[in-house]
Amino acid sequence: MEWLQTEFGEHLRSVAEHTDEVHAHLHFCVVNPDGGNVKHLHPGFRAAKDAQTPKEQRLAYNTAMRAFQDRFWEHVAGPRLDSLVWGRAASAGRVASAGA
Repeated sequence: MEWLQTEFGEHLRSVAEHTDEVHAHLHFCVVNPDGGNVKHLHPGFRAAKDAQTPKEQRLAYNTAMRAFQDRFWEHVAGPRLDSLVWGRAASAGRVASAGA
């Protein structure tokens, strides 16, 4: 929850922990205190907003959401989980080099 508070600040309103399913997980809710649209709070939508074409929007959205997940793992992962982030970085390097 500390990480969510850091990411969303005053916009974070609730967090629900699900431990009754196979994989424990959280759901969280953010709000705009002014009652307006919250898309600007969503990292993917925020990144896609300035892209020109649908392809660029999709790439910006996906890149922002990967970065969002990476920030989460960097904050909560212990030493044994670092390899998961490294594995994604290695995969991204292979994809980038394949497209070069």
